[in-house]
Amino acid sequence: MTATVQTADGGYVIVSQDVISQDNTGFLVMKFKVSGQKQWERRLTSDVIDIGIDGIAQTRDGGFVLVGGCKYNYIDDCGFEPPSGAILIKLRPNGTVGWKKSFAVNGYGFARFSSVIATSDGGVIAIGQHPTDLLHLLNVRVNATGDVVWKKSFELPVDFFGSLVKVSSTATPDDGFIVAFNFYRPYGVGVMKITNSGKVVWKKRLLPGFNVQSVGVTKDGGAVLFSGAANKLKVVVLNANGTLSWNAGYSLKVQGTIRSVSRPVQTPDDGYVVTGSTSYGRKNSGFIAKIDSSRKVAFQRTFGNGLASGESIFTTPDGGFFLFGTTPRRSDGEGGIIEADILVLKMNSEGIVPGCDFFHSSGTATTASYGQFTIDGDKLSRSVALSIESFDFGLTSVASNHPVSTVCR
Repeated sequence: MTATVQTADGGYVIVSQDVISQDNTGFLVMKFKVSGQKQWERRLTSDVIDIGIDGIAQTRDGGFVLVGGCKYNYIDDCGFEPPSGAILIKLRPNGTVGWKKSFAVNGYGFARFSSVIATSDGGVIAIGQHPTDLLHLLNVRVNATGDVVWKKSFELPVDFFGSLVKVSSTATPDDGFIVAFNFYRPYGVGVMKITNSGKVVWKKRLLPGFNVQSVGVTKDGGAVLFSGAANKLKVVVLNANGTLSWNAGYSLKVQGTIRSVSRPVQTPDDGYVVTGSTSYGRKNSGFIAKIDSSRKVAFQRTFGNGLASGESIFTTPDGGFFLFGTTPRRSDGEGGIIEADILVLKMNSEGIVPGCDFFHSSGTATTASYGQFTIDGDKLSRSVALSIESFDFGLTSVASNHPVSTVCR
């Protein structure tokens, strides 16, 4: 699973490309009702390029915009020639394709959008990266028909040939957005707040970094950053002006190493909840952790016993949670997953499905040493000139129907 969004009607739309079936040349888009029942499903494939999707947002008309580009692990096959590049796909409310565009940036086909945020005019702001001799943060705002309104590029302290970075973003209450990314030389985390017109409000460096894996927004428009390393979950919260509010580390009772952490969601009691996955050998288990308003772990759970992963989590009006992930349907006999089902779970306020042995209490998490770090705003990035060219590409959308896991049902 690569992207999830909660819809205006209280349901959810997810995008998946991960071993849902052996026919994984395309990707699936699924709409779920607020009850968790699947409403519709579409398979999208392209006969021109190998599309990877990283983000999704619902637009004002009830449709959706998907963003991505060439898959990183196939980047050498994509080459520099258009139409490979950063991708936007507009879907109608029923999942059929409205329009699609691919952008080549500064003559390079390696550009990729990592996340997307809806705007009040029916368009979106897509955020990602593109290379020249260095890596650049790419921000492009398009209107409801996909035409470019503005484009911004910021040079990052990252050697393109050293590593591609994951760019995470989240919308703020004042109609702007916050972007977070890892960088190297020196090793650290960059955080920027940008308005919907593309103006940088503030930019900060966290040194040394902690390999940020997800970013959320606080009620006052600040940023909350999550990272996982070994069995430690690390959290940094910034105020709306970019100054440090608080930071903490937690040693979770999980098996293996934390591999991923979902976008944090603020709970009604001013805490945060995340899901994710841990890996050990060729096995993956999911975990859930809630941090309360006193900055302590209210609960943590593991699930799947080596056969599941958590991808995204949402709060529900009854105080519970809705979780999406994956669980294997068929393996190769050596721990590798050949086919998987989408995992859809409605949990109570304690992060479990009562009576379901899929979940396990992991004991009490302990506060861990976070380590010292500093925050500064100098020399994080500089704006650079940007040329962007749009190309069309073929895309087919057909109705499909893949299994959804019946775990805990």
